[in-house]
Amino acid sequence: MGGLRLGNEFIKTYFPGSALYTSTPTWGPHNKMPKLMGTEVKHYRYYDAKNICVDFEGMKADFESAEAGSVMLI
Repeated sequence: MGGLRLGNEFIKTYFPGSALYTSTPTWGPHNKMPKLMGTEVKHYRYYDAKNICVDFEGMKADFESAEAGSVMLI
């Protein structure tokens, strides 16, 4: 949790107004902590449940369509 908090402090200091993208699915604190600290949280595709694998094409498309300056939690 400490690293997640420090990462969010870094985003707020050096990338103010930037969104933090987390994978779908992810651990609960990855979404809750940034929101509590005032960072906008968005999501990118990661897991393809139908084929039981990483959704690489979906993830790549979401990364490419993200706003410039966004931060990705990988």
